[in-house]
Amino acid sequence: LLRETVPVVRYESGNTYTFPLRGTFLVTDTCPAINSHRWCRNSEFAFDVGAFDDTLAESTLGGQPVYAACAGVVEEAFDGLEDTGEATDLEAVEAQFGEHARIDGNHVLLRHPGDELSLYAHLAKGSVAVRAGERVKAGQLLGRVGSSGSSWLPHLHFHVMREGIAGPGVPVVFQGLTTLLGEPCLLEDTVNLVRYAPDGETEPGE
Repeated sequence: LLRETVPVVRYESGNTYTFPLRGTFLVTDTCPAINSHRWCRNSEFAFDVGAFDDTLAESTLGGQPVYAACAGVVEEAFDGLEDTGEATDLEAVEAQFGEHARIDGNHVLLRHPGDELSLYAHLAKGSVAVRAGERVKAGQLLGRVGSSGSSWLPHLHFHVMREGIAGPGVPVVFQGLTTLLGEPCLLEDTVNLVRYAPDGETEPGE
C-alpha cells in the first residue's frame, strides 16, 4: 500500500483587493455557510452583499455604485436585462443570451494578474460603465447594483476565481474592510455586518 503525505496550503492571492461597495452592508452566503454558492467550483468563496431599511423588509442597495476591487482588464461586460420580477422568463433569457446572463444578469468580469478573475453580478440595466478590453483601475466605477438575472432583490454577487470562468474559486482578503466595531473583517462568519470607506471618504449620507 503506497502512502503519500500531501501538504495542504491555503491559497493567498498576490493581488490587493478592496471591497467593491462603499458604506455599511450585510454580507451573507459566504464560504462558511451552506448555500447555493458552494454547489459551483468557481463560486466556492462567493458572497452576496445587501442593505436594508430599519424593518429589514426593503432593500436599500439598488442603484448603489459598484467599483473595481482590483486593477485589471475587462474580460466581459454585459448589459441590457431588466431587474428580474414575477413576469421574467429566465429560460427565455438563457435561450437568447446564454446561461451566464441567465444566472448573473448584467455583469462585469475583470481579469487580474496571476490569472485571477473577479465577477460583479446582477447589475442594473443601463448602468454598466466599462466595455470588454478596457483597462480599469482599482476603485473605478463598473456599474450599479440591480437585481438582474437569477436574483430576487437588489444585491451584489461577487467572487474571484482562477483559470477561467469555470476555474476554482479562491479566497481574497479585502484591505480596509472592518466590522461595525472597527475591527478587521475577513468574512469568516455566515452573516457579516461590514463597513468600508476608503481613506478620505465618508459613507454615503454622512
